Amino acid sequence: MASKPLPEDKVDLDRTPSGKEESTETFANPDERRKDAETQGIRELNSDLRYNRLLRSKYASWVFCYLVSYSIFVGIVLVSVGFGICGFTLPESVLEFLVGSTAASAIGLVFAVTNGLFKVKS
Repeated sequence: MASKPLPEDKVDLDRTPSGKEESTETFANPDERRKDAETQGIRELNSDLRYNRLLRSKYASWVFCYLVSYSIFVGIVLVSVGFGICGFTLPESVLEFLVGSTAASAIGLVFAVTNGLFKVKS
């Protein structure tokens, strides 16, 4: 039983290519195939690195905005408590926690940024 011819845009994956079709590969030379594979690997690595930088940039801006917003909030709370604006008071332990968490966030952000910028390559 003869198989129906496939349209030109369809490929029959079940068919084994003939010897003549295999010998007309675009990269018959193994060195050319190796160079093409290396070039493709380098292109993929560059694309991955470019995407990684883009993600880091977005993430860094979000973290920085969070830190600035949180620091402004803590500053407003401290000034409100310090001057007794609108009768606003908080226990001393809460104020200590707010100041400590702000410092920890700032120090952690600096640590994360410096580790990201100055990675030790192993």
